[in-house]
Amino acid sequence: MDRVKPVQTARRLFVALALSGGLLAGLSGIAEAQVTLGAPARQVTPQRQATGFVNRVFRDAAGEHKYVLYLPANYSPEVRWPVILYLHGAGERGTDGTLQTTIGLGPYVKARGDDFPYVVVFPQCEDQQIPILQAWSPNSADGKRALAILALVEREYSIDVRRRILTGWSMGGYGTWSLGAADASHWAALVPVSGGGDPAWGSRLAKVPIWAFAGANDQVVAPRETERMVDAVRAAGGHPRLTLVPNVGHEVWKTVYNDPQLYAWLMNPRETLGGATAGTSGGSPATGVSSFSAQPGARSPAAANLDEPFVPALSIPNAISVRLGNDALRAIAYSAPKMIAADSLTGSINDIYSSTESSGYTFSVQFSRISYAGQLERAYIKAFAPEHLNVQLALRATMTIGATYVSGAGRSAYAGPISVVIGNRYPVWLGMDVTPYVDGDKLRLRYNAARFEIPYDDWYVTAPYGVSTQGLGMTSDKVSSGLVQGIYGQKARIEQEVQSIVPFLLTKVEERLDLSEVSQVANAFWPLPVYRPRLQVWPQSVSTDDRGISLVMGVTAAAIDPHKAPEKPRVEPPAGVDLAAVAPSTDLRVGVAPDVLQPLTKMLIEHDVARINVLDIPEKSFAAFADRKALSQIFPDLASLPAETQVWAELKLASPISIRDGGPAPSSDARTAVAQKKNEDAVHVTVLKANAPDPVKSAVGSDPAKASPTNGMRAFEFVVPKAVISIAIKESPSATKWTPYAELDVDLVQRATATLLRRGFSERALRIDWAGDPEVKASARFVPDAAPKNPQIETDKLRDMFVSAWKAWTHNGPAAQVPVSDVSFQYAKLRLDGVEWSPPALSVLFDEPGIKITNSSNVDLVYQTKDIYSPWSSDITLPPGKSHEFKVSEPLLYRRAVNGEFTQPYTLPVGLQYEFRSLPTGGQPNLFRLREPGATH
Repeated sequence: MDRVKPVQTARRLFVALALSGGLLAGLSGIAEAQVTLGAPARQVTPQRQATGFVNRVFRDAAGEHKYVLYLPANYSPEVRWPVILYLHGAGERGTDGTLQTTIGLGPYVKARGDDFPYVVVFPQCEDQQIPILQAWSPNSADGKRALAILALVEREYSIDVRRRILTGWSMGGYGTWSLGAADASHWAALVPVSGGGDPAWGSRLAKVPIWAFAGANDQVVAPRETERMVDAVRAAGGHPRLTLVPNVGHEVWKTVYNDPQLYAWLMNPRETLGGATAGTSGGSPATGVSSFSAQPGARSPAAANLDEPFVPALSIPNAISVRLGNDALRAIAYSAPKMIAADSLTGSINDIYSSTESSGYTFSVQFSRISYAGQLERAYIKAFAPEHLNVQLALRATMTIGATYVSGAGRSAYAGPISVVIGNRYPVWLGMDVTPYVDGDKLRLRYNAARFEIPYDDWYVTAPYGVSTQGLGMTSDKVSSGLVQGIYGQKARIEQEVQSIVPFLLTKVEERLDLSEVSQVANAFWPLPVYRPRLQVWPQSVSTDDRGISLVMGVTAAAIDPHKAPEKPRVEPPAGVDLAAVAPSTDLRVGVAPDVLQPLTKMLIEHDVARINVLDIPEKSFAAFADRKALSQIFPDLASLPAETQVWAELKLASPISIRDGGPAPSSDARTAVAQKKNEDAVHVTVLKANAPDPVKSAVGSDPAKASPTNGMRAFEFVVPKAVISIAIKESPSATKWTPYAELDVDLVQRATATLLRRGFSERALRIDWAGDPEVKASARFVPDAAPKNPQIETDKLRDMFVSAWKAWTHNGPAAQVPVSDVSFQYAKLRLDGVEWSPPALSVLFDEPGIKITNSSNVDLVYQTKDIYSPWSSDITLPPGKSHEFKVSEPLLYRRAVNGEFTQPYTLPVGLQYEFRSLPTGGQPNLFRLREPGATH
């Protein structure tokens, strides 16, 4: 073979491993990623008529402050231009003057080139000591300076102040709410992205157009932060828009600022006020007090910078298991024909040499310039024996022989192109027997055998296009007929050539086996809002049985600072997962060993990033530790300090977190899970097997053990051996440094169970049910140089305050539930259907998401269904007020019977629900797709 383009079908065997789109997203805190998208702002000499991104300097009593101004290429002072003030997130704080243009709005202004129709002001927050959520507040130095810079731009340039827009992401989203509430009449529109604020501001914001955005799966700033602000504005009579972007986390800005609908709305936000749209497609401080572990005023560590190189620092073997059962393989195989590019089954093979006899003479034949083009119509994947995986591809193909040379006995001939058409009546199956195995840290596919047999009645050979001959007795007709018959006689050779391509194809498939997206599963057990490390996975072992494929993988964590990474990553003891413990199921299951938490949190502690300002924790109950009045109950000495005394507090892990088995769960936990499962859907449902002529009647929730295992449920325990809350004070607002004051030590053990949470038909989440009160030991001490007038410490009240904040975090915050998106193979899907804690791993199970049809009309719905490979079912009747649910992982074709005639069939995508009803304007009932949760409210 000269060249063969790779067949991509087999790599879909392991697409199910790509689960990070929310499978078990980490429960991280408010720390934000410092991701660099695009180049820094262009260095342009500041001048009045410079356009594009212009670096400028603002001067005030505090000195010089760099910022960036964007002017459209066609800027003219004869035109009044709308202006946008953009407030960046926590990761872009600093004094370089350009970092704020690399995340959020900046990259999309750059992407639009010179035609972005707004003047944009990009100030930079310089204060890295202030809590993140207060950085852009109207009382902060950076908040005031941002407004002053905007006012300067409006004086120097031709700006339409009636179209003054304020937007920001994350820290900037909070700033958008707070600056907007401080003077709502100043703004033509507000666009807060992943932010929140005080609902008491609702009445101030009721008259300004607002379009708020949040990622539905955001684990850094919970969507409820945005929702409660929108609810408060609506309660005050306002008409804000809210868009929760489905299946997107904290980086929702990539969707928002790339949406042309947003910019169209901003041109006339008041004309569309109230409209709705669908969801958008420790070291020591300067005082030298060595016992004080925190650094007052130090910058809170951001999340990992995804643009930094991944330099391994820590390796944990036996951390994750994946079970890819035959039911999951079937779903993958369904989508394979639709996921393969049109040119993936094209290529060329080596010349074929043969010989033939005619009239006693021997002739040599060379078939040259042979190319092929194939079409995959169907695929079938199944594990059928130990270490044997069967892959079947239904193909149609055309082989073109560009030229044929015949010579011998003083005679010769040349023939033009000949086409060999395989599968002209029905596709021909190419079968492959392969064995998955691990070589080093790579997943490979060992070729065992292949079978490709062309039925005699399912192929044909065309006569050559043009024949020239030389020599006695050589005629065009004889050569043409002889070549065609000769090719028919080479059927076995053609079959052999097709089979010979398979090993080469498998090497190309191996190059595309990507397991990286499984890395986020370890973040499921992240109960504290601190830095989340970057992870990569690597296969360790794999086995195949007659029901599916099992994989065990290790996890590698990236160095916090790639420039200070160890020469070799530290290898931790195995986390406990092995192949023998992977259940031989037929579904899709992913398990993670919670033991990965201990070495990961140990690494964070060693690098001093396992900490966060209490005011930056999304759950506001922790803010009590920075509240002077609340802390005075624990430290009465605080009440004697001046009234203007400010308090700073930081939560820090001082000892690694671990998880241990908690034994059988209390029966009340199991009953709660079963009740939740049974009450999730009050509509009467009949579950049908796809295309079954007679419905198989089974009430949803009748088998809770299958969908959300509760029989024999076990609990687990989070163990936090030591967390520290460090407290510092400023007795005067004019003070430049924080003075270390006290430290609180907390030891915690919390019992919990993991269950499945169903939100309607489509949405699923992993729910952590925190059982009862945590076991907490708390102590406190003043730092040596504090010299309190009253040394009394109320330890019991300290414990109560911490327990109250912890319970609010675990019961109401992102530590309570993690959204889990469907595993999608483009057309087929699998949906979270169960959760199991069986030491040493927590496993999530995926099953067919199904299709649900509800009859909300007052007439019977009579219809038929089929998939692309089956015949139409017999008539199915759905009475009014009832529902049918099809347990499938692939789309179904649907057609309705009306007066003995069937309507035009159309496709019902899998995983959705549909309603048979009439429009409000009347007319015949029809089938409509129901709006999915997570769209605009």
